[in-house]
Amino acid sequence: MTWNKHEIPTADNKTAVITGANRGLGFEVTKELVNHNCSVIMACRNLEKAEKAKSKIVNGSPGADIELIQLNLADLNSIREFNDQFAENYSNVDFLVNNAGIFHAPQMESEDGYEMHLAVNHLGHFLLTNHLFKYLKQAEQSRIVTVTSIGYRFGELHFDDINLREDYTRTKGYAQSKLANLMFAIELQRRIDANQITNVKSIATHPGVSKTNIYKTGPHLHAYSLWNWFYYPFYFLFSQSPEKGALSILRAIFDDNLVGGEFIGPKGMFGIRGRPEILQPQSKAIDTENAKKLWDLSEELTKIKFTI
Repeated sequence: MTWNKHEIPTADNKTAVITGANRGLGFEVTKELVNHNCSVIMACRNLEKAEKAKSKIVNGSPGADIELIQLNLADLNSIREFNDQFAENYSNVDFLVNNAGIFHAPQMESEDGYEMHLAVNHLGHFLLTNHLFKYLKQAEQSRIVTVTSIGYRFGELHFDDINLREDYTRTKGYAQSKLANLMFAIELQRRIDANQITNVKSIATHPGVSKTNIYKTGPHLHAYSLWNWFYYPFYFLFSQSPEKGALSILRAIFDDNLVGGEFIGPKGMFGIRGRPEILQPQSKAIDTENAKKLWDLSEELTKIKFTI
């Protein structure tokens, strides 16, 4: 039987943190959560844009319980400040949705000197999850949902040049970060299991190809690129709406039948679109040796031990 959003239960007294909640998939997930009585913390880099997004949601759901907290995933200090602000008002969190991301950005580095895709898509979420894990453990049942992409299939972990300073391409940077997302979600569940924690699940998900603002950093910035002749017709003909793309995230949050470490996303059209189903990751995503190397490197780069 196909899962759909009508199976979302009431989320009274639940609290969610969603990164990149002011647009695209994060915005759609936020709408659904508040419609089911969940309190949501919108963790966003631009508070002005986040305030506008919040107003739109509240206009449609007048009773929505939403708080905005600034979070810049490209700056490790911003993540620490987010944690401090969160700790002032909250003692637990039920759902953490690691959703925010950048796509095919030009070569640049974060505030801390790391390749920008790796910094925003993976390292920022690694550190955020680390900080919030103790609050997730306080919930009766909690979920950590990490959003990857079908682009992980083209990714490799370049441990000899993780910042891709010697040989950068937009696709290489993005795909490496999305593979890191998937490997992190799976490895996190391994460590949860090893520590016999039964009330926290880590689930990976991808939304297929969805019409979201993430593509504003994409190939179309090259107005005369030959890539556009393929990319734009493909994108507009075969991508799905943000509402449909968000279903994979919502299933990862709410489906009680899922076990930790599973991977959810559309199967239809090679994973481009369709209803959310349980997927089998490629073998490189479940490589335990590389997962440990990535974990150790992530701790080194974020300068903090991840405490399970």
